[in-house]
Amino acid sequence: MLNTQKTINLAGQSIIEDTVAVYMNATLNENGELSTNKAVCNKKLYDENKAACRADIDAFEEMAYALEGEAE
Repeated sequence: MLNTQKTINLAGQSIIEDTVAVYMNATLNENGELSTNKAVCNKKLYDENKAACRADIDAFEEMAYALEGEAE
């Protein structure tokens, strides 16, 4: 028996000086459940640019929440 589930995926990167500092991912399933993740890919770059990285993370999360709101 085939079992499928429709999901919407959103991926983002916080890029500083052409280098990825943080990778972000969000998944919204067909039940409207949102899952978000982030991973620091370059700790030194992140530490040196926390304000910019955190602003990118905040902007990404707002985009993810907007997707969640559209699904309701």
